[in-house]
Amino acid sequence: MCSLAAGAVFELTARGQSGIVFSLDDAGGWATAFLTAIAAVAWQLVWEYYWHRLMHLPAFYRRFHKVCFPVRVSVESYTHYA
Repeated sequence: MCSLAAGAVFELTARGQSGIVFSLDDAGGWATAFLTAIAAVAWQLVWEYYWHRLMHLPAFYRRFHKVCFPVRVSVESYTHYA
């Protein structure tokens, strides 16, 4: 899934149809580039949080999350709490 998104971003950038810039002059200077990077990280964290919350809803958990992250309990931790 992530590789599809990365491929789409690459293709849009190669065609000049994205907002990605490669020089500070095009970005509007250091301050704008820095604030844009901070905003991008914050945006990604918000999306990741809500995506993960969605994966814990019963229907999504059974079909997707549980398949990727099965619960593994070691014998040591099981006997420690028994």
